[in-house]
Amino acid sequence: MFSTLDPHQSPALDEVPLSTDEYNHLLDLQLKILEMSAAHGATNDVLAHLCQLAKSLLPNSIASIMLKNPKTGLMSVLNAPSVPQVGIDALSNLKPGPGGGSCGNAVFKNKAQYVQNTFEDER
Repeated sequence: MFSTLDPHQSPALDEVPLSTDEYNHLLDLQLKILEMSAAHGATNDVLAHLCQLAKSLLPNSIASIMLKNPKTGLMSVLNAPSVPQVGIDALSNLKPGPGGGSCGNAVFKNKAQYVQNTFEDER
């Protein structure tokens, strides 16, 4: 397991221990991201691949990239290759804030948000 904490401290509640294989997988993802950036590929292709890489970290998950419009303050999906159109439509013009879904909360709180079941999550 890998940790950034002092080995004599008890683990923080939000710390997730990684196996050697998981750590190496993260390093491989970082390398692929750097390679894509250096290759100057088409932006949409790079973003779609980045979503797929992020999705590969957790089974039964999805990944999306959203942008916040500086004029309106609302967020919309820029790329989400595994999200159906109905989901993309639902995320269109999302207002960051406590009632703005996990994506809106992540932007509002500037902190990662994790959801087990999007149908039952109160955000």
